[in-house]
Amino acid sequence: MRPLLRALLSSWLVVVCLAALSRDARAETAIDLYTVGPGSYLYSAYGHSILCARDASAKPAEGKGKCYDYGVADKPDELYAFWGSVRGRAIFVPISLDDRALVAFFTDQGRAMERQVLPLSADEASALAASLEHDVTSRFAYAYHPYTANCASLLRDRIDEATHGRLRPGLSQPGAATFRQRMEVGLSGRAFELAALSFILGPMSERAPNGWEAMFTPEGLRDGVAERLGVKAEPLAERQAYILPTSVTAGRLLIFLVAGALFAGVRFGARKNRLGVAIKVVGIVLGLLALLVDATALLSTWPELSRNFCLVVLLPTDLALGFMSPRWLVPYLKARLGMVVALAALEVVSVVGQPVLPQVVLVALPLAAIFFALRATAKAPSPKAEPSAA
Repeated sequence: MRPLLRALLSSWLVVVCLAALSRDARAETAIDLYTVGPGSYLYSAYGHSILCARDASAKPAEGKGKCYDYGVADKPDELYAFWGSVRGRAIFVPISLDDRALVAFFTDQGRAMERQVLPLSADEASALAASLEHDVTSRFAYAYHPYTANCASLLRDRIDEATHGRLRPGLSQPGAATFRQRMEVGLSGRAFELAALSFILGPMSERAPNGWEAMFTPEGLRDGVAERLGVKAEPLAERQAYILPTSVTAGRLLIFLVAGALFAGVRFGARKNRLGVAIKVVGIVLGLLALLVDATALLSTWPELSRNFCLVVLLPTDLALGFMSPRWLVPYLKARLGMVVALAALEVVSVVGQPVLPQVVLVALPLAAIFFALRATAKAPSPKAEPSAA
């Protein structure tokens, strides 16, 4: 009987030890969320988010963790990444690297970094790590979209799935800033990029995101994790580069400057008997801008770009301005001016839900200058012939 009891006791102890070891093994996974601040180049303007899985007994960023980056195109070509994204192609794939290399890479760029150790249960941490690893090994690919599918929103979705919806309520106070305004903040001070954004971004960006949607940016995800999972961000590094004061109005100022230059060019051309040349320049500038806006709307699969009131403000027919006779040019100018002024009035009374006043000024100012210059020319008395000598 004693040997039997001994055997049963030994078996029971083995089962208990194995169960304890199993629990400890499951509890050994820790998940870190890294939030990287903006960098100096365009594609880093909005910052970055990365998740890392590591052994809980190891310290973060000592080379024993595996990090998952969802912000990489399958080819290292910026033009390819942009073109594929606006065409809705699934060309972005997650990659993995160790946590020490990750931290060194971004700190060497002089970018700010923060870390949050996610307070997950053993099952949640294991499920999240397995989900991230599966995405890498299966070559999961997605079509990038700045609001719904990017390096932050993909991680938001994975965290929410692993925590059974704990992140889903999102930020309790997401703020009143619209999608457009949030995009402008990332490009603050970049005049050309902000100007381009104001031309191609349509009215679908004129609403504020809800608490869940607001986590589409790295900062939004960081704040959502802090609020919903109860873990504050730990600063790791500060941005090294000096940050000059910038403004989101830089793009609009550039548009007004171009409008003023075209207006001045028409006035100067009228005084120097070069009105025809000035009209051609205005037509080329406005017409080419119209073609760029039209091409963006036609080729993009993003509704935020394909539905755009700037398609009405800017018309490719302006390319023909310098080749119209006064008989056709004057009625054309009246029609164009009436169109853009009416659109501006509709924006003022909130019928047109898209800021188009800078674009209206860009069109209306030089076209009005051409119209009044032509009218002044038509009213000018023709020189009288001198009487011939007797």
